[in-house]
Amino acid sequence: MTLEQPESFAPRQAHQQRPGQAYACPAALPVVTAVVGLAAIVIAVGTGGLASGWRIVAAVVAVAAAVAAPGFVVVQPNESRVLILFGRYVGTLLEARLWWANPFTIMWRQIVSLRVRNFQSERIKVNDASGNPIEIAAVVVWRV
Repeated sequence: MTLEQPESFAPRQAHQQRPGQAYACPAALPVVTAVVGLAAIVIAVGTGGLASGWRIVAAVVAVAAAVAAPGFVVVQPNESRVLILFGRYVGTLLEARLWWANPFTIMWRQIVSLRVRNFQSERIKVNDASGNPIEIAAVVVWRV
């Protein structure tokens, strides 16, 4: 008796690396900090009928900034970040800078080192079967 696999069964395909969907934002962090600070000041100082409308607007801005803040990602030189959204690969950030990505990937952002590591051995002299001297050296290069 042979077991047959259903036609719909197919082995998993190898993943292709693709760039992550993120926005480069070197100046965005100070802007978000300023907006949240301004919203906090408006909430704390505002009084009266007109000011209560501004307090609501400031509260909405502060909540939106708090939701967007976890989206900031710093990629250091010689490393990358793999973005995973609810268990699914969505891309890789390779360039070293400040990025803003989907804030829901915060729990699954994996750091991958791109540093090249090598090992170089000293030259050693050995003799082959005929007695001729031979110099041997090795250079091993790998990525982690």
